[in-house]
Amino acid sequence: MLASFASNLHLRIQEGAKVIEIKNTSINKGRAAFHLLERFRPDFVLAFGDDRTDEDLFTMLPAEAHTVKVGISATAAKHMVPSFREVRNALIELGGMPYETPA
Repeated sequence: MLASFASNLHLRIQEGAKVIEIKNTSINKGRAAFHLLERFRPDFVLAFGDDRTDEDLFTMLPAEAHTVKVGISATAAKHMVPSFREVRNALIELGGMPYETPA
C-alpha cells in the first residue's frame, strides 16, 4: 500500500536492514556524496556501508575511492569485510590509536 502511494508522489521506497527509506526519487546517498566531493575535493575517500541503501554511494563515488561493503552480499563496493569488527580495526590502524572496549 505504501509503495503505490509513494509512486504517485515521485518517492522511492527502499528496504534495508532494520530500516525503510522513503525519499525523493532524485535524491540518494551517492548523489549527496558526489556534491560533497565536488565542493570539498578531498585527497582520499573511504566509504563503508552495510546495507542496500549504501549501494548508490558505492556506484557514484569516483574510481579512486575506497569502498567497503560490511557483510557478505552482492555489492558494487570494491572490497568486503565480514563484520563491523574489521571496520573498527581498520579505523584504529588508520588513526594510529589503541582502542579500549567500553565498560
